[in-house]
Amino acid sequence: LELLAEPAVKDWLSQKAIARTVAPPAVQEETTSVFLANKIAAVREHFGVIAEALPRVPGVFAAAANILLLEFDEHGLASILLPVFGFAVLGIGAIFVYRRLTAGFRRWVSAISLNTIGGRLLPVVSRRGFGLGMVLSFAFGSTGAFLVFDWPILPKEIALGYLFALLVFQFSFVLGRFLFAPPSSFMFESPERFRIVPVSSALA
Repeated sequence: LELLAEPAVKDWLSQKAIARTVAPPAVQEETTSVFLANKIAAVREHFGVIAEALPRVPGVFAAAANILLLEFDEHGLASILLPVFGFAVLGIGAIFVYRRLTAGFRRWVSAISLNTIGGRLLPVVSRRGFGLGMVLSFAFGSTGAFLVFDWPILPKEIALGYLFALLVFQFSFVLGRFLFAPPSSFMFESPERFRIVPVSSALA
């Protein structure tokens, strides 16, 4: 009682009481069933928005076709085809140069012994780095087309879309060869010994 009567203790208790009264109410935790119900409702609402937009799709495609035709009439079909062909050739050329520059590195990786744990991990890291380098070389080489050609706005947007699709394809190509190491792989000698996913050579 004497302790509670001290001024310092009284002040501390009063501050705690004030803080308790102004504290925000505790947020009720969302249960798993409520979470799933909210997600299902959101998906249903999204499908509803898509269903409402479907009748407008033909008109949108018609408007897009008219815009493209006007763009082709103004700049010509070559304004799109030539740049797309250009950045594809430049990207492939950059990969060719990259492979020539890394020939010694690839020979060194191909000669690594796999008899130890370190010997098994080193080719995994080296091949992954080499594959990422291929993707980056293609990206840097293909972006050179944007510096070489004079780009109208709309063809530039279209070409950027194709460039992104080619980058995704190139990344998938490198990732597949990294995981499955098919016998026809041109990256390393005897690629089967580096195969990560245990499948047959025919399936790889």
